[in-house]
Amino acid sequence: MRRNVGTEKDTAYGGGRRRPVDLASILPPATPAPAGREPEEIPAERTGEAPDTGPALPAEAAKKKDEETAPGRVAITIDDVEVRVPAGSTIFQASEAAGYTPPHFCYHRDLSIPANCRMCLCEVEGQAKLQTSCSIAAADGMVVRFDTPKVKEAVAGVLEFEFKNHPLDCPVCDQVGECYLQKYYLEVGKYEPLPIRRVAKDKVKDVGPITIDAERCILCSRCVRFGEEIAGTGDFVIADRSDHSEIMTFENRPVSTAYALNYTDICPVGALTSNDFRFRKRVYYLSSTRSVCPECSTGCNIYAEQSEDVVYRYRPRYNDDVNDSWMCDPGRRSYARAADTRDRLVRPSARPGGSRTEISWSAAIQEAAEEIANLDGSVAAIAHPRMSNEDLHQLRKLVEAAGGRRIDFRVDDSWTRVDRLVDGILIREDPNPNTRGALEILGLAESGESGVGALLEAVTAGRIGTLIICHWTAEELGEAGREALDAARCSCFVGPREAAMSERVDLVLPTRVHLECEGTFTNYAGRVQRFWPCVSGYEESRPAWSVFAAIRTRLDGTEAPRDAAAAFDRLAAEVSAFDGLSYERLGDQGAWLKGWEKGAMPPVGRNPNPGVRAPMIT
Repeated sequence: MRRNVGTEKDTAYGGGRRRPVDLASILPPATPAPAGREPEEIPAERTGEAPDTGPALPAEAAKKKDEETAPGRVAITIDDVEVRVPAGSTIFQASEAAGYTPPHFCYHRDLSIPANCRMCLCEVEGQAKLQTSCSIAAADGMVVRFDTPKVKEAVAGVLEFEFKNHPLDCPVCDQVGECYLQKYYLEVGKYEPLPIRRVAKDKVKDVGPITIDAERCILCSRCVRFGEEIAGTGDFVIADRSDHSEIMTFENRPVSTAYALNYTDICPVGALTSNDFRFRKRVYYLSSTRSVCPECSTGCNIYAEQSEDVVYRYRPRYNDDVNDSWMCDPGRRSYARAADTRDRLVRPSARPGGSRTEISWSAAIQEAAEEIANLDGSVAAIAHPRMSNEDLHQLRKLVEAAGGRRIDFRVDDSWTRVDRLVDGILIREDPNPNTRGALEILGLAESGESGVGALLEAVTAGRIGTLIICHWTAEELGEAGREALDAARCSCFVGPREAAMSERVDLVLPTRVHLECEGTFTNYAGRVQRFWPCVSGYEESRPAWSVFAAIRTRLDGTEAPRDAAAAFDRLAAEVSAFDGLSYERLGDQGAWLKGWEKGAMPPVGRNPNPGVRAPMIT
């Protein structure tokens, strides 16, 4: 997989905090790139375009045209390409709109701007000295050039200075394939090296979840600014002066913040590496898939990365309306549980005569449909907020098709804390990714208390004959759940893992985890977001929505959706909160539920200063 390492890793975007669609609309598609330069590869999340979104809607196209010509924009020429950008944009941001990302080390769109690496230099007409494009505001009529001998010589000189004390660790460095130094040496370096004497610094210092290699550090100060502005912990400092300067933690203390692994994301070289990922796999062997973190109701956008059907890591994916460029360490490490197959269900099974027997999918679907039909409307279901929107809707339609009305998911009280932040940054108290979607789809948004207790009591009393349980373990259901399972005339468990249910239910239907299928989650704020399959489905497991749809087809003949997109279209047509949404509308940045629309979301962090000029580092 080809990577644009100068932009994809931190998806650098511009000086101010703006929606990706704003930049995507600035430059008409037909505008040519400067002669002699290959166009910069820009990730979909920055351009606002997803590869599968299809042609723009007429209304959206008209809106983009209006934005392009709206007041409050300035015209600036970048290497003979004229673009219009919002007033207050930096030259760096304007150059990205023109299809070129200047080389940069210190700049990151969600951090303050120190302009200390001097890599994004440019010539501004009328000014004698070269300017740093990340810190200079674009002005109307400004003419800027990056593709000149003067700029190239200066940038190559800066790069040579960065290499002066950088060790030749590339064969053993974990950053190979994502290293800005490698990228920029090939693009703007290739200087004739002079004999030098390197300054020796600390090598391989373990500080908890990450390892520091001070010799590789180029002193971009990203880690210092992240600790002060986002995590609020001030973990790193730059000690000493001149070429003896190096990053370190105070008294070499371990980094204890829940956002420590973001340091490894923003480090442009191999100075900060993740102990969890270190030496496990070269990044150029990994394939990235856009996904959503399932570990809390924030719903951080992520890249799930795998090689040979094995998931190796999660990385944050930029979304200005959700998580900016960050994610927490617990969410990042959750890939290990999602990839763990030791307790996964392999194939459907039934319990005729009390002994567990594996059966085919067709037999399992037929048995489930017959048992539900025989009880004539005496059906209830307990859903789970880790199920996708598509799963929840198809489960609801199955219960309704069987004549049942009782369906709930609120086994515990986590749903009452869906909005509540734990740390004031990203982690929320609700550990489920789709609580908001479950409330809307199951019609429980206005319900003030859980109906699970009454549902289980009705099953125990014999008023409900068939009980469908999704994902919940026997321990989580408690004594009331165990009594209901024992009393039910037919019980069915639908989920990806064993959950101690095999000896208690009549039918077990194995489903896939979110890394193995396509679907959507709705986060705490009402933003609906897509995830894509990263690895193939485990053994004979199937997406839950397709299982429910197949059973319903056997019940009343309703045609099952052909794929997840069709299942979502049916959901959008029947649930008012999802009205007007489709996979095309969601793209890879998501969209708001109807009635939940919001303006610009506040920056993420303790003291965020995105695009603000940072004080001089002394």
